[in-house]
Amino acid sequence: MKEKRSLWQTVAGFLKDTSPFMTKVERVALLAELNLCLLLCSLPVVTAGAALTALHATLLSFSALTYGSAFKAFFRAFWKAVRSTLPLWLLTLAATGALGAGWYTVLVSQLTDHFSVMLPLLLSSAVVLFTAVWLYPLAAAQLYNGTACRAKELLSGAFLLGLK
Repeated sequence: MKEKRSLWQTVAGFLKDTSPFMTKVERVALLAELNLCLLLCSLPVVTAGAALTALHATLLSFSALTYGSAFKAFFRAFWKAVRSTLPLWLLTLAATGALGAGWYTVLVSQLTDHFSVMLPLLLSSAVVLFTAVWLYPLAAAQLYNGTACRAKELLSGAFLLGLK
């Protein structure tokens, strides 16, 4: 016959560090901590690419992280990524700035009905978007594996993954 547990024993068992509920809470808190680190490192816009790369590199070892070690792992990856991803991030900013200027010109001039103007703008926007989406996770994978981040290889790999 099962022994009936009191309400206090049930709540204490629910809030133990090893309970499934508290394990999920710890993982959510860990993700919140990593996102705060990302926001903090993205405040100077120039370092946002390195912050994205560091976030991806830290999440590659997510299962081994604890709440205390995530902060150190993020900033260790961030300082490794700053030098290698800064040119890529500046290139991404320049490309999106040029596309933004193009879209602004098209919308202000009311040229949205012209196929010859819209097609190149739409295609170039798609190429930049697909490349930028895959660029920093690829850089993080190379950083995580300890290999050097080469801009030409990263750009071509991100472009090909974006096309797939």
